[in-house]
Amino acid sequence: MDITFKNVSYIYQKNSPFEQRALEDINVQLPSGSFVSVVGHTGSGKSTFIQHLNGLLEPTEGVVQVGPYELSPEKNKHLKGLRKNVGMVFQNPDHQLFEETVQKEMMFGPKNFGINVTGTELENVIKDVGLDLDILSRSPFDLSGGQKKRVAIASVLVLKPKVLILDEPTAGLDPLGKYKMMELFSHLHKSQQLTIILVTHHMEDALKYSDQMMVMNKGKVVLIDHPLNVFKRKEYLKEIGLALPEKIELIEILQKELNLTIDDAGQSVDELAKSIGDWVKEGSGS
Repeated sequence: MDITFKNVSYIYQKNSPFEQRALEDINVQLPSGSFVSVVGHTGSGKSTFIQHLNGLLEPTEGVVQVGPYELSPEKNKHLKGLRKNVGMVFQNPDHQLFEETVQKEMMFGPKNFGINVTGTELENVIKDVGLDLDILSRSPFDLSGGQKKRVAIASVLVLKPKVLILDEPTAGLDPLGKYKMMELFSHLHKSQQLTIILVTHHMEDALKYSDQMMVMNKGKVVLIDHPLNVFKRKEYLKEIGLALPEKIELIEILQKELNLTIDDAGQSVDELAKSIGDWVKEGSGS
């Protein structure tokens, strides 16, 4: 489902002494099937933005269009259909999990939406997120942090959403757990043609996995483009408090200090290592 924001603004506690404008005149189009990373420092509006995607918040001004579903300041009638098709995974899975067993947890959403889900379908989703089938009978609160996150994702995927929203999904995971989680999202994106909206502060993940990168600052979308093009705006990103991926910083150092030319900052770490190795060999042979 295509996602469009037209002149969207959002004000918390409007017409009160505590009024705060969190989004201001957002105009973006996110194509169906895209993998979009949303970045920005704390307070830039990222969380407010994604909460408009499934109707947790409704715009104070403007219109949000998610496929056939429209959100505006007027009355919105189709939130149930929207929320079935747009799944959200919160940063802390403990805010999302509450049933006695993983199986009951996964069945809660389908029951709420009047959807029949077979045992085989549950098992397939559990396998899709990289968990063993015996976890279905366990309490979600006896699981590790990484397992809880995967159960929370499975509880959303069982509804077969077209859009998956991920709010800092790798927070609290060790490097291996973080890598496995991001590879899972990449696999789901490619195998199920899911539109993925990822809120992250890991610039390496934005560079590696996303085909669009949206930069927010003070409630506005200030950049939206392919990550490689966004990271060319180095000085501006630093100005608004965002770091470059370590790989791009390394390339800058190599180019500056060693006069090593690397044309493609989007290459993998292995390819980057090969470029450096080839340069060393050439230098040794001269």
